[in-house]
Amino acid sequence: MYTTLSPCSMCAGAVGLFKLSLLVIGESVTFPGSKDILTLSGIPISISRTSVINMMKSWRSFQPTSACGKVISQLTRVSLPSGVSEAKCFG
Repeated sequence: MYTTLSPCSMCAGAVGLFKLSLLVIGESVTFPGSKDILTLSGIPISISRTSVINMMKSWRSFQPTSACGKVISQLTRVSLPSGVSEAKCFG
């Protein structure tokens, strides 16, 4: 099986449960995951780092913009229509 990032605990447990013969992990720097569970399950792991680490760094540094052209991470508050409270949106 091939994965971009190291699997989380639940996915690592599933890999161990189904006794996959090999797990190829793209990189385990961005998300270290639960390689210990895989090791305890006896699952061989292969990690292919350099190109995937560079791809993830590039992807994580990307700043998506909203329809109005502002960087989404810099938007501080969304204007709600009149009569709509935050409790209705998030509660």
